[in-house]
Amino acid sequence: FEHLTDPISELKDIQQVLRPGGLLLLQVPNYRTLPILLGRDDFRLNTPPQHLNYFTPHTLRKLLQENGFRVLQLRTGGGLKLGNLFGRKYQSDITTATESKSLPEAGTAAWQSFTGEKPLWKRMLLPIVDHALYRAAKIGMSLTAIARFGQENRS
Repeated sequence: FEHLTDPISELKDIQQVLRPGGLLLLQVPNYRTLPILLGRDDFRLNTPPQHLNYFTPHTLRKLLQENGFRVLQLRTGGGLKLGNLFGRKYQSDITTATESKSLPEAGTAAWQSFTGEKPLWKRMLLPIVDHALYRAAKIGMSLTAIARFGQENRS
């Protein structure tokens, strides 16, 4: 939806194939994430022509409600790009490996990042971060909505 020139028209098309009471799952980047709020985001694909629409929890809820959907759940999650917050240029191990077209050495921090393996301290911290920053403050990088079509809005 962040890439579409007319997301309202797309929602109308979705309504044509979705039965009343049917569910829509929509995931977009969250433009109320901490790096963006602090002016520290360096993700060059956030600007046109790549992204044409910018959603926050409020604007995504409003878009769905004004177009025939009742939002059942709206949450954020994933990656705060901490390097940006501390003034370092953000460069992930995955990006580095992709650019060099080689895999990181097995067992290294780069390998763990590339394969999705998380160190113990990250696995222990994740539930706290998830609750405080993603669920309560809604400042995670991805924004996910689950909405029901064709029922009055009671949100």
